Amino acid sequence: MRIGECLSIRYKDIDLDRGTIKIERTLYNGECSAPKTQSSRRVLTLPQKALQALVRLCEVRGKSGYLFATSSGKPVDVSNFYKWTWKQALKRAGSPEYTTPHR
Repeated sequence: MRIGECLSIRYKDIDLDRGTIKIERTLYNGECSAPKTQSSRRVLTLPQKALQALVRLCEVRGKSGYLFATSSGKPVDVSNFYKWTWKQALKRAGSPEYTTPHR
């Protein structure tokens, strides 16, 4: 999945019973929109570990809004994701700073 696709996921896109997630939109410049191509719209089967984590998350947070949301309920901006989440995770893991989530 692309970062914009991940950040635009809503809880309604996740089917915990089937273990799938629908990719129907992407986040670009703070706005959610349809993906560029029809083939980008797809349904993915979640790995068991991811499914278990989402089940626990839904139990704690409920099942409404964006999966990755700000305190105001909007989707997390891509630049904020990189600055506050990705870069910090790389530091903690001792990974090179230039590592991208797409590798």
